[in-house]
Amino acid sequence: MGRKYRNPPVEEAVCEFQFEPGEWDGAIPGLIYTQLQDPFSKREEAETVWIEFDETNGGPEPTLRRFRRVRYQQEDGRAFVDVGEHFLAVARLQPYESWAQLKPTIMRALREYDSVAHPRGISRVSLRYRNRFRFRQAPVKAEDHFDFYPYLGARLRDYDTIAFIVGVQMPFDEKANALRLEMTSASPEKGYPLVTVLEFDFHTLVGGHLSIATMEEWLDTAHERIEEVFESCIKEPLRRTFDEGE
Repeated sequence: MGRKYRNPPVEEAVCEFQFEPGEWDGAIPGLIYTQLQDPFSKREEAETVWIEFDETNGGPEPTLRRFRRVRYQQEDGRAFVDVGEHFLAVARLQPYESWAQLKPTIMRALREYDSVAHPRGISRVSLRYRNRFRFRQAPVKAEDHFDFYPYLGARLRDYDTIAFIVGVQMPFDEKANALRLEMTSASPEKGYPLVTVLEFDFHTLVGGHLSIATMEEWLDTAHERIEEVFESCIKEPLRRTFDEGE
């Protein structure tokens, strides 16, 4: 991201599309599969459960919604496409290669979805990058590696902490889009007593201003902004570990 790294910390990159509700045919995922089975040859079905809250009647009312999705995976399991009712997602897992390789896959899946499902419009788009940083020693001074991290004042430093989460949301384009930046602690891994996750989610805040024709430009802008903020979050000692393979 930004600079080219030999071992980028990207754990997962995902682009999600939600479409305006309209007619839906259960045969659509199968028709899309015929167009995407090279290289997404493995197919499996799953059910996702979402809880949505409706606050229009004076208070949050939870509603349980179930969605059936079909996942098409590459043989190595490191890239996949999810297709559901008015929903499409394209993901790449480690090892992450480049935006130049991921974007054409996103656009191909989107165009195939559009040609088969004929959605009324795009209601929401998000581009997410999750990065995992592993440290061989603990504790470490966050300020030596990051310019975005949880801060504890002098009166709090005597307290032990076992987990943390910190985040901000930054508006863009007159609040039509936003970037959510979040850092969390993660469970230790073998040989790495300290693990931190840094996630970026650039997404639309309002619908109706995007189309298939303008999506490629939106994606490039979203990626550029994620790159810029990523590079602003980390310091040189951490960057060196990506190139040295530590």
